[in-house]
Amino acid sequence: MLARGHFLTIEPDECRRLLDAASVGRVGWTSGEGIQVLPVNYAMSGDQIVFRVASGSVLEHLTEPNDVVFEVDDLDDETATGWSVVARGRSGEFEGGMVALPAAWAPGVRDVLVALTITSLSGRAVSSDAD
Repeated sequence: MLARGHFLTIEPDECRRLLDAASVGRVGWTSGEGIQVLPVNYAMSGDQIVFRVASGSVLEHLTEPNDVVFEVDDLDDETATGWSVVARGRSGEFEGGMVALPAAWAPGVRDVLVALTITSLSGRAVSSDAD
């Protein structure tokens, strides 16, 4: 019996392309309240992932240098296929000028720009053996 599924490594260039094509991801870091993982609407600017946060929010802590992880994926239950990209890096206030950011899904004013400078990328693609 031949296996039809796969679990493959995605090369860094393809990881960047997938990050560029998406607009919602999850940022994770350790804060004073413990481990945080929150969704954000984002855009890429060179080697940085950029997003808006509300002043005074837990996400505003990311304007200070923090080790972060950022994950984006696309999963299809119907076909049992998908991919996941993980970017690791450091956070800080965005100082790169203009970037076209998607509108935030959550209500409220988000006037603080955060940048995650990518230091490493990894990704996986998966497809089930199931019919």
